Amino acid sequence: MKKRLLFIALMGAMSSAYSIDTTVDPRSVAMGGAGVAAANGMNAMFQNPAAMSGLSKESFTLEAPLQVRLLDEGDLKTNLDTVNTSANNLSNAMSLFSASQSAADAAAAATALSNFSNALLLVDGKNLMGTLYGGLMMAVPSKNTAFGLKLDARTAFGGAFNYSTADQTTINTLATDLGQCALGTVASCSAAAGQVDANGQITTLTSDFNVRGVVIGEVGLSMAHHYEEAGGFDIGITPKYMKLTTFDIVSSAQSGNASATSTDGNQQNESAFNLDLGASKTYTMGNGNHVKTGVVMKNVISKSFKTFYGNPIELSPQLTAGVAYGSEWFTGTADVDVKKNKAMIPGITHESQFVRLGAELDAWGWAQLRFGYRHDLAGNYEGLPSLGMGLNLKLVNIDFAVAAASKKEAVASLQIGTHF
Repeated sequence: MKKRLLFIALMGAMSSAYSIDTTVDPRSVAMGGAGVAAANGMNAMFQNPAAMSGLSKESFTLEAPLQVRLLDEGDLKTNLDTVNTSANNLSNAMSLFSASQSAADAAAAATALSNFSNALLLVDGKNLMGTLYGGLMMAVPSKNTAFGLKLDARTAFGGAFNYSTADQTTINTLATDLGQCALGTVASCSAAAGQVDANGQITTLTSDFNVRGVVIGEVGLSMAHHYEEAGGFDIGITPKYMKLTTFDIVSSAQSGNASATSTDGNQQNESAFNLDLGASKTYTMGNGNHVKTGVVMKNVISKSFKTFYGNPIELSPQLTAGVAYGSEWFTGTADVDVKKNKAMIPGITHESQFVRLGAELDAWGWAQLRFGYRHDLAGNYEGLPSLGMGLNLKLVNIDFAVAAASKKEAVASLQIGTHF
């Protein structure tokens, strides 16, 4: 069950969507996710469209980032293997008992039932979440007016296990009947056999594993302009068209690997128009270094969609402010989400409010070392340290970043492009 459902979710991800943490480019990932004020021509469209203007040293950039992010806060992936094994063993044991109703088979079925119940307790309420991203960005940064085009495909998905209270009562009752049958009580044997079908499935179980998510294809056109006469602010906007596919898949807890779960008929298609808005301002210091501030609101228009089973998928505005200090060889930056971000997949993903800190060391423009840290003020996600590097080989740039919080969250991001 687990492998099939995860495979379905990951395959859906290759079509497109929005992530739990919306940072996708490796420069920002390596710097703790910060980039609202520190963005440059290679990642401005992902962080703050306003940052494309005010860049006098850049005139063209073409970038292709890829990212995978997985979150398994309760070690659900490992424990699902135990559920699968115990579910198959239970079905086999109950099938034998149903046919024979013997004391020996009742004892074996009782043991299998106890193992299955213990396995369900291990995964009850646990979530497995992840995102995949692939995109292509072309921008023409400039000192005054800049333009950019972004095509991307992303997904956010999650799996949650529910061991219902009613099922716990059902299993306790069946365990009692099997125990009495093993002691020779014929009436208890008949009562236990009446609760399973010919395949050894307990007929009234409702506990399930739910994989739910959204796949989004997005086309965005960014425009930014430097307004010297209005205080030297850079203002940027990214109108974007989104094509969404939601998926909602439910598999019985007892189905194990015998299930043939499919996304067929469990998808809903939607489309939407939205906006990202950004602003930034640079303060030049006497020594040539600078301080830059920025603010961005992504998904200005709140959107809510329903899955096949009526579960909500939420795209809500995200407001982030940042500040950065830059010199010829060093950049230090910090971002903070001004307000809590709503859970995109309620019941599976969580609210968040991130503070992001990062730094970049630049060796003569051809190599960069980056590191950072992300903290969730809402307390729902672990602190996430990150590390990355960039290489500028004449016209080709390669950027890579990784981040990990023990076994609970892991991120890998790669970007290849050219700029001049």
